[in-house]
Amino acid sequence: MILRSFTKFFAIPGMRLGCLLAAPEVIRRLAAVQEPWSVNTLAQAMGRACLKDLDYMARSRDLIREEREYLYQGLGALPGLRPFPSTVNYLLVKLTRPDFTAASLQKALLTHKIVIRDAGNFRGLDARFFRVAVRSREENRRLLEGLGQVLR
Repeated sequence: MILRSFTKFFAIPGMRLGCLLAAPEVIRRLAAVQEPWSVNTLAQAMGRACLKDLDYMARSRDLIREEREYLYQGLGALPGLRPFPSTVNYLLVKLTRPDFTAASLQKALLTHKIVIRDAGNFRGLDARFFRVAVRSREENRRLLEGLGQVLR
């Protein structure tokens, strides 16, 4: 089963649009409990338009791939952080320093106007895990600089 959200990839907040690829039996079972109004007409039109913009999709994938690698390498170079490989537009990171939790790091980064996602409540993770989004080069650089200042 593959579930994709259009909202973030196509920058269409509020459209509440996505798609599901699954075995026919899974789709039948989900359709049986699906609300009949789950996708409005505007979101459907927006979805069709998004799927036609192949150039945007290719450029976005290339940018995300490049910036994800930049961010992964930068996070790995900072002492006390262990990023995990990713194929999506965010990275999961583990704090290896005992003097920080994701919550304390999150609070410290707010003074730099940087927000990270505390992943301590994700199933199987603990207070040492956080998540960061892959953003523009400038935003990724700011994140790495802020982390470097807080963790030194």
